[in-house]
Amino acid sequence: MQSVASLKRFTSYFIGRFCVTAQIATQSQYGDKPLTRYQAELVVPDEVRDEVSVMKAVAVKWVMNRPGAEAEYAKQREIIAELVHALRLSDGHEIERWLKPTFDSATTDAERFRVIIDQVASLTDVSIAHWHTRLCR
Repeated sequence: MQSVASLKRFTSYFIGRFCVTAQIATQSQYGDKPLTRYQAELVVPDEVRDEVSVMKAVAVKWVMNRPGAEAEYAKQREIIAELVHALRLSDGHEIERWLKPTFDSATTDAERFRVIIDQVASLTDVSIAHWHTRLCR
């Protein structure tokens, strides 16, 4: 258990360092004014980009490609597909309040489907399981 806690601290430290470094680099290029969508591009220093690439490679090797992972991913894909289907059938009644105006103003099935995908994408692994249990069982 101590090794899990150490790993969580390690990953939190790295994620925080990556984010802060990118924030500082972006503010150095664009200034301290509030940056909103399309007013700047995230600046990621090359050394941070390289470190992230190494961390991704470690994750692929030791997490994503571990024995049994593919069966787990197949089950997760099935759960997500069932949840998306249930949300489509609910005609927007199960969408969270913050997405409801977007769903209600959508004029095409494709636009409504996009809101449903945004809803599912906003959920954590745990909340997807809860929503699936509530809507699909």
